[in-house]
Amino acid sequence: MPRARVASRKDRQIRHVLALGLVAMFGMLGHGLAVLPSVRSDAALLLTGVLPVLAGVTAYFGLTRPALRDSDGAAATLRAERDGARDRLARLKAELDRSDNARGFAETARAEAEAEAAAKADYLATISREVRTPLTGVIGMAELLAETRLDDEQTALVGTVRQSAEVLKFVLADVTDFAALEAGDTVLEDAPFDMREVAREALAEHVGAARTKGVELVFDAAPTLMTQSRGDARRVGRMISVLVGNAVKFTERGEVVLRLASRDRGGQPEVTVEVIDTGVGIGHEDQGHVFEPFFRGDDTASERYGGTGLGLAIAVRLARLMAGRIDMRSTPGEGSTFTLSFAHRMRQTARGGARGPDLSGRRYLVIDDSSAARAVLERQLAHWGAEFVAAESAEEGEDLLWESLADGGSFDAVLLDTTLSGADGAALAARLGEKVAGVPVILLCAGDPKAAFAAVADGVAAAQVQKPFDPAALVKALRSAEEAGVRHAGSSGAPAAAPETPLRLAPACIVLADDNAANRILIEKFLSDEPMTLIHAPDGVGAVEAWADWAPDLILMDVSMPRMDGLEATRRIRVLERTEGLVRVPIIALTAKAMADDREKCLEAGMDDYVAKPIRKADLKSKITEWTRSRLKTA
Repeated sequence: MPRARVASRKDRQIRHVLALGLVAMFGMLGHGLAVLPSVRSDAALLLTGVLPVLAGVTAYFGLTRPALRDSDGAAATLRAERDGARDRLARLKAELDRSDNARGFAETARAEAEAEAAAKADYLATISREVRTPLTGVIGMAELLAETRLDDEQTALVGTVRQSAEVLKFVLADVTDFAALEAGDTVLEDAPFDMREVAREALAEHVGAARTKGVELVFDAAPTLMTQSRGDARRVGRMISVLVGNAVKFTERGEVVLRLASRDRGGQPEVTVEVIDTGVGIGHEDQGHVFEPFFRGDDTASERYGGTGLGLAIAVRLARLMAGRIDMRSTPGEGSTFTLSFAHRMRQTARGGARGPDLSGRRYLVIDDSSAARAVLERQLAHWGAEFVAAESAEEGEDLLWESLADGGSFDAVLLDTTLSGADGAALAARLGEKVAGVPVILLCAGDPKAAFAAVADGVAAAQVQKPFDPAALVKALRSAEEAGVRHAGSSGAPAAAPETPLRLAPACIVLADDNAANRILIEKFLSDEPMTLIHAPDGVGAVEAWADWAPDLILMDVSMPRMDGLEATRRIRVLERTEGLVRVPIIALTAKAMADDREKCLEAGMDDYVAKPIRKADLKSKITEWTRSRLKTA
């Protein structure tokens, strides 16, 4: 066969294959751009530069060069394929144009959705304020009423009011927190905090509900546990509060244990927070749904226990934001355990718990029917170097006491639970006092503290400690018991230690700026027994004027007020302080808003601290004490 004809046939084969390959490439490129909208704009720019090159290659290999044509039929076929490729390119360009328009529509829709989410967040913040403001009055007045002389029926009624208000407070927190998470408005803070204190404060929120049900709360954190960490203390406390609140809600009797621990996970320290209850447990068919929003079990459980069904959904989402997790195991009829785990970013100065007093040579008798509470107390005493003997019932405790005395030994104090099964702790303390002179009794009170305070006032007990106990409170009680023992040895008629003296504030001048009259009355009542001058201001304008007229030691500033809000009033005061060279006055925000960035707005405006409504008497006094003392020291 002549070589020219062979070459001509090869040319035709090469041209045909290349033409088909180019057409296929254009087709696949168009299909790829159709299914990958996110890269269409970049692809369009790429095609602008590539298409001329592809056209040149096509022409070179015979789609447009007459010198390389072998036959009219082959040329017509290639022209048709070329025209088809051009048509596909034209359709592709049109699709890219439509894609640009669609992307514009999508951006507009996204902006509208974000605006709608922001509007919803603002609406929820407004609703939160409108509910929290009167709720402050309800909870605060009920707290003040509970401190007055009431008969049993009145005490029960006030307790119901307080419990109902607490439920409403948690419902409101669930709704606002969930809305913030849904809107993507949750920004985690990064600040140093003490994990032990955060957990203790979260547990304290549920003491009242647990006490009403007769459920004992136990706080179990090893004395040597390093709890100095960094992160978002407020959100960590929120997660713990959700888990403890659920445990108390679904536990009718027994105990709820909050246990802190740390462990190594893949070379990184990790905090674990276990909440263990002896409640009803969770059915196997429901265990896969408990972290879903609005899940509340079957109709019977929903009607009996109530709630929004949002708490666990909020907790698990916050845990994920912290790269953590929440695990659950439960046995119906026996109880549940929820475990929160997240990275423990220990501070450089992190150390274990404070060593505390040296109790070497001391010997104590512990009588408590809660194995978890006994274990916590025994570990704390051992950490301080004390010896102890434990009993789980009144009978066993008395037997151990008589045996010790018969053998010539004794105890420095008896630590006695007031809610022993089948026994009255205060009555047992009185009986021990009659039979055993010189052995002081410390009452461990998990229930209503009135009987314990009365026993201390009557000299039946040397001191009382509220459960779940705080190590500092326990140290104080042990010292009171030791003093009582010394007094008894010196004079049997000496009086017993007096009950703990409530916190007293230093004399100070305080401006209270709040447009709600009920809130002003409530705070005035909270502080009525303190040596201070309280100046009222109905709005931000009045707050600035009172600051100028009175030169106060502290300002309590509501955030939302008419004429001028608390944020603007704070900014103006800070400007005047700088321009006139005046000493900075501490300003504490009082706010009923509860969205994620509310605290940050207060601090950015120049406020120093933050108290969320509904306001509690103890919290308010603690903040005032902290800031007035620091100011008086620097004055």
